[in-house]
Amino acid sequence: MGGTPRCTWCGRSDGTLTHHLYQVKGRFGRRYRSIHLPVHPRHKPQLDREITRFNRFGLLVTSLIILLSGAITAVMMGAFLHGGVTAEVILFTLFAVSAMGVTYLIFPFATPTTVDIIGMKWSRRITRGLGGVLVLIPIVVLLHDDVSILVSTLT
Repeated sequence: MGGTPRCTWCGRSDGTLTHHLYQVKGRFGRRYRSIHLPVHPRHKPQLDREITRFNRFGLLVTSLIILLSGAITAVMMGAFLHGGVTAEVILFTLFAVSAMGVTYLIFPFATPTTVDIIGMKWSRRITRGLGGVLVLIPIVVLLHDDVSILVSTLT
């Protein structure tokens, strides 16, 4: 983003920012790349901790989300091509969506664009909130009477 530099952690441009050099893993966990990030001195420990977490778990999270998305797609395509949706397909899909939500709750890694716009602190909160929604959707669906009846009739 152009204009006044903003703190990478909180997204604000007020106060004294210092630029720090970080080594961040590139796409898909490949080699490290150096980036300069502006941050308020009081937010540096939080940013350091988050960069360390991303370098350690970023590839795992990306792989897990791709795997779960691919599994949902494959199961749904198979169901529609070979006889329709069964209770097992519904339950697997709900489990996979919930697993994605848990992943986002534990590892709230947002896109770099989102971090640039609102800062890492708020992007983490939004990602965690969306993860919570992904966990709640299967619970609400399973508790709904029509789905419970459908699942019980399909099994």
